[in-house]
Amino acid sequence: NAFICVRNGVDGQFIDVDLSKTYVITALSLTPGWIGQDASGAAQWSQHRVVTIVQYLFNDSERTMLTQDTKNVHGEAVMPVKRVLASKVRMLIRQTSRPPVDTPTNANAAPGGVIPDLATLPPPPIGAADPLLGGQSNSDPVDATFAISSLKIIGHEPL
Repeated sequence: NAFICVRNGVDGQFIDVDLSKTYVITALSLTPGWIGQDASGAAQWSQHRVVTIVQYLFNDSERTMLTQDTKNVHGEAVMPVKRVLASKVRMLIRQTSRPPVDTPTNANAAPGGVIPDLATLPPPPIGAADPLLGGQSNSDPVDATFAISSLKIIGHEPL
């Protein structure tokens, strides 16, 4: 199984993770795309976009923000973290790509491009469109959704 999220033609979705108590986070692991088969036995890798760039915001006292480029790997993308003490993680899906056919690092980012970093976005003027919500739609069904096969927040209880 995989987590499937509807894109509505654009990237910029938020995923909030509540760990229920504070942990020392030492790594993040994300498996972009749907690795494996669905219940009918059909391979799903080419049916959904893959997460290419994700930004993590932690609720630690420094409000640590990290960005991960999965390089569209067909497998696990692990990013070490320098001991962040947090109980909540907010993920921003900044860019998804069509699943690579030839190599796991082939980035076919279409449509749109990279969603701007949260820290660099000015607030939109009153009545203006949110910069995270614009974009183009695409009629190819693969562009309707993105998949994440696995998300692991690795760490331990504080000592």
